[in-house]
Amino acid sequence: MHHLAALLAVVLSTGIEGFQVDQPAPAELVEKLGPLLDATGSEELRVATVAEHAGKADPAERAASADRAIRLVEFIRGREVRQTWVNIMLNIRTNEVTLLNSNFLPDRGLDHQPSLTAAEAKAKVEARMGESSTVELASGYRAKIAFNDTPAELAYDFETAWGFRPARGMLVWVFGATGVDHVQHYQVSVSAATGEVIALHGKLVN
Repeated sequence: MHHLAALLAVVLSTGIEGFQVDQPAPAELVEKLGPLLDATGSEELRVATVAEHAGKADPAERAASADRAIRLVEFIRGREVRQTWVNIMLNIRTNEVTLLNSNFLPDRGLDHQPSLTAAEAKAKVEARMGESSTVELASGYRAKIAFNDTPAELAYDFETAWGFRPARGMLVWVFGATGVDHVQHYQVSVSAATGEVIALHGKLVN
């Protein structure tokens, strides 16, 4: 993962109208930020949110500000890269990007096709779980889960290592699962090369 926080003075020819939620960010942005992000050109940024400058407490001051906080999410060859973001501050009067904060996965040395099918990867996980229904991450975190019938999807994710910090990025199969205590839903990221569980993303069941 490539982490970066920087003050910038990058001027775009495209204004705020080029940043529409759920749509690709302007190609010009990716080109100009690419060297800072160590990008290869195969990565894509899509707009997640556009908001008034949240750093200003007064609502009237926020509304009058020319700054817009834009959150972008990364995709590689059409596949989502989980646990990444590219946040920028855009001045809508000058079209200048003044701030960048990012966790970014450059497309360098990554697999683009799975070595294992979804069924093969799931079978490897279930074999390791055995009757305990327990998966364990490299961080030492353990959880008892039961896979559900949600279709698996290919994405990129990071192995959760010690300190719960993202480490290596890789191609994964993402499966749905429920904690055996039925308190949490999980998305389980399984290496598409080895069948190892590399990350668990959980949320409490309402």
